[in-house]
This record gives sequence, C-alpha cells and structure tokens, in this order.
Amino acid sequence: MTDDGDEDRPRRQPLDIGGEIIAPQLERLVRAGGYRYEGALSAERWARTADGSWIVLMKLGHGSEEFGDRYIHLRGPTLYHLRLGEYFHSRAAAEDAYRQATREPYREPVPPHEGFASEEDRERNEREFAAIVEEARRRREAADRAGEAQAEAPS
Repeated sequence: MTDDGDEDRPRRQPLDIGGEIIAPQLERLVRAGGYRYEGALSAERWARTADGSWIVLMKLGHGSEEFGDRYIHLRGPTLYHLRLGEYFHSRAAAEDAYRQATREPYREPVPPHEGFASEEDRERNEREFAAIVEEARRRREAADRAGEAQAEAPS
C-alpha cells in the first residue's frame, strides 16, 4: 500500500527537497499549457494564501537570450494537485505578483471544539487551567521538600 492509499500507483516522490522543489512530475502540466523551456522546472518559493490554497513561484528551465528568464505561478489545494497560473517574462514581475498573493498570511481556522461560546467561558477556562497548573506546581514542590527531608534524615 502506498502512502496515498492507492496500491496500483507507485509511491509519490516528495516535492520538498532542501530549499527548492524540483518538480519533474509537473513537466506534463506545463507542456500541456503550451509552455516551452529547457532544463529543470524549479519552484523557488511556495506558500499558502489567505484562502488556504497553495501558490508556487516556479522558474521555467534555463533562461535564453531570446526570452530571458521565464516564471510561472502554479496554484492548487495541495502541492500535489497544482494547476497553471500566471506566466511572467521577468523575475521582478513574478516576485511582485507572488508578494501580492501572499501579502495576507494563511491562518488555520479555529476548530469548533477549541472555540468558546462567550468571552466569560474563555476566561473561566483559562482560570481553571491556571489553577490546575498551580496545584501541580505545589504538589511537585511538596514532593521535592519531602524527598530532601528524607535524604537528610539519619538512617
């Protein structure tokens, strides 16, 4: 059984390798979009946007004198299910659009079981938790004192 639950397909190669994503599995997607390039696809940055989707800043192979460096944004719900986004002829334009897309960081939603019905409930929970921590501290100190007293007692 593979890590994604499908026995018929080979195990997926992880995308994250050091500080870059080397993404040979995205070659078909980029070629199907009509983009030509030479060399490796190299994703230089990736982050989650405010809506929870992923955006990846990817360089299309090596630059050429005719076209220079070419960049593309990929977007998707996970790093394994990306689709083509915007295409850029300059690094500056690609990075500026990436910065705009990631301007607001992704915030993990608070699960319902961690939320409180009211501010009073939250404060009561914090007080109860602080009381539990304080009681544990007192018991630990008492046990330490008892241990020290027993160690000092003559045998």
